[in-house]
Amino acid sequence: MKNKVNEWQELSLKKDIEKISRVITRNKLITSAFIFDIAIAIIAIVIDKFLSPADESNRTWLFWALFVMSLVPLVVILLIAIRDQIRKRNGVYNVYSVSELIDSFDNDICYYVMMANTYNQMLNDSIKQGDNNVAVFYYIETWYYVNKAKSKMHKMLYKTKQIFTKEPNDVLQRNMISISRLVNIIMIIEDIRVSSNKFIDDKSLVLTDKSIVEINREYDKSYRNFISKINENFNSPIKINFDDKNRFSV
Repeated sequence: MKNKVNEWQELSLKKDIEKISRVITRNKLITSAFIFDIAIAIIAIVIDKFLSPADESNRTWLFWALFVMSLVPLVVILLIAIRDQIRKRNGVYNVYSVSELIDSFDNDICYYVMMANTYNQMLNDSIKQGDNNVAVFYYIETWYYVNKAKSKMHKMLYKTKQIFTKEPNDVLQRNMISISRLVNIIMIIEDIRVSSNKFIDDKSLVLTDKSIVEINREYDKSYRNFISKINENFNSPIKINFDDKNRFSV
């Protein structure tokens, strides 16, 4: 089991490196702008050396031309920043592109759910050993990752038709996600919920802090909206009773 955790941690490290790489890529624009301005400054110095003192009018014209050119990268960066701010103000769901959300399913949601499943298995092992404190830790970690997956799904709420599909051609040609993959992930989450509830119901796991379960219920509210949207758009493939009072045991 520990080997499984190490494997998932290595995958997490790989994803962190990929995120850093994306940040570096975004910063290339700023670096390019800086290099461009340095080049403009060098050109201005070189040309100025070739101009005679009598060419004052040409020198003035050159100064303003190069000055305007040096502002171009700054204007581009400001326009991009303004565009990003406008997108954020338009709502959280519009900030993410479809391609980003598809990547999030592959790189984040699947990872979070499998990490949760691994911790849930470790929870089962600790229950057998009778160590409640360790079991509580594994329970918390299990639902930490489940809730992160739910949060990522909720960000897809208004773009589910653009992300998921029942058509094989859409998966092959448009890089969309098969709805069967999503349903499978959701069923794993439900298996985890049933498994962890069982330990609480039979008193083999004792949670001294009830807020742990309350957090799970709060995440479940937005998750419910996502499941409803999936069922609405894909003819109710997911059967979950969110109204069950015992959905989360305490």
